This record gives sequence, C-alpha cells and structure tokens, in this order.
Amino acid sequence: MTGPLAGVTVLDFTRVLAGPWCTLALADLGADVIKIENPKGGDDTRRFDVREELAGESAYFVFANRNKKSLALNIAAPEGQAVARRIAARADILVENFRPGVMARLGLDFESLREANPGLVYCSISGYGHASPLREVAGYDPVAQAEGGMMAITGEADGGPLRTGISYADIFSGYNALQGVLAALYHRERTGEGQAIDIALLDGAVASLANQAQVTLITGRDTGRYGNDHPFLEPFGLAETADGPLYLVIGNDRQWERFCRDVIGRPDLVDHPHFRDNAARLANRERNRALLAEIFAIQPARVSA
Repeated sequence: MTGPLAGVTVLDFTRVLAGPWCTLALADLGADVIKIENPKGGDDTRRFDVREELAGESAYFVFANRNKKSLALNIAAPEGQAVARRIAARADILVENFRPGVMARLGLDFESLREANPGLVYCSISGYGHASPLREVAGYDPVAQAEGGMMAITGEADGGPLRTGISYADIFSGYNALQGVLAALYHRERTGEGQAIDIALLDGAVASLANQAQVTLITGRDTGRYGNDHPFLEPFGLAETADGPLYLVIGNDRQWERFCRDVIGRPDLVDHPHFRDNAARLANRERNRALLAEIFAIQPARVSA
C-alpha cells in the first residue's frame, strides 16, 4: 500500500533515538528516508542489544530504523560534504540531531542549503535548542527527564525521583519533530517556502508534563509523586488478587456503582458514606484500600476484572 508521503525524500543525519524516531515515522508514512551513517561503525545503536534471533543485528537499531535506506558517508571530509549537498539539493526534508553549530561548520546547515533548495524543510533536534545559552551542551534523555521534571513526579510517594522505563524525552521529542515537519510540509505546499524547525529535548520534556507542569508553574509548589495512585481518583492503582496483580481504574461514580454491584458483589458500598462518591473515597483512601484488599485477596484477577 502506498503511504501518504510516497515520493517525499528525507535526508536523515540522525543517530540514537530522538531523531531516528522522527524519521522512522516519516518512513512508515511512505517517505524515502536516506540515513547517513559514519563509515566507521555507523549509528551507535547498531551495537546496542545485539540479538542472535536477528542474525546478529541490534534490536534497538532495527526497530528505530526500519524502512530506511543507509548510506555510509564521511561528512567530515570535503568529498562527503559535497555528496551530502547534492542529495540535499533534491531532498524535501532534512533531519539532524547534532549539537548546534556542527552542521554549520560542515556547510550543511539550513542557511547553506536553502539557496540550492528553497523548499527544503530542515529540522534540528538537540538538547536545549539553537537559541539556548546551553545550546553547545550535549543533550541526553535522562538529563531532559531530570531537568524537565518527569523524574520529580515519577516513583513512589515516599521514594526518590525515578527515571521512566523508556526514553520518553527522546520519543516525545521525535514526535514533536514529526509534527513540525508535517506542518512545514503543508506550509510548503501552499507557499513553496521551506522552513527551519528547532526542537529541544528539554522543551518537549516540560511540555509533556501537561497539567502537572501547569500547577507547578502557577503555584510554585512541587506536585509530588503518586506511584501507581491517581491524585484525583479513587480507587485507582495496583491491587493484589488471589492469582496475581490487577490494575484497577474507577473513572467516575457510575463506574464505582457498577463495580460494587456487578464485579465484587457489594452493593452496600454504593451509598456507604465513606465511599458513595469520589470525594468521599479520596478522603477515605486508606480505608477503601484495606477493604478492597480483603475482597480481592480471595478472587482471581480474571473474575475481579
């Protein structure tokens, strides 16, 4: 099946995850993605999580770079730069995630390429963005998680800050880049003009915190960590049943009523003063948890669900 970006050429100077995640999505949408790699080893992730089941290939690399072509090219050499400029002259999109200034030194920055290709959509991904005083500092996902606030709200209430189980700042920034690229393509369709897009891992990390960031920015107070709990809903979290854990989510009072009557067989709890609405359940969270723990302990997870 032909994808919506069939016929679109992407020149991909990205490595590791944030940039490759953007170009992966473009490739999945049908674009012709040409990934430029260092002849001496290629993308660093080619050596991550190498699997016999993949004939010695890296699971990490294969997942983040599927549907792409690869070109080994030494862009530190004048000959390699010349080849890259020739490809860029006919490309629709260029994505790179070097530190700000690197592509300019190579003569491969937006200003250097736009004369030959005024419709080029040029996306740069870095730790702090090209306008930041920290622009020359290398950006890494865990640093963005720490500085952006995600680690501060992740983990148990009585524990310390915790990194998420995936490189979420990289992935979120990859999607931000994708959104910017697609919007710039639409702009080019209407005007013929290319655009330069500047994506920062830190910006994406802060923006992804949504209402949590908003509360902190407005009040100046730390929102804290909730672990598996929800700050505004109860019951909501992990419960132990007779044959394993179950994650319980009650999103409103109507669901609570159905849960009591149809799942746990306790219609008496529907109008109980400690549990009759979400506000009462939040005020009596520990009492509610203790009662549900007794009920779940004698039921298998499938019956409980």
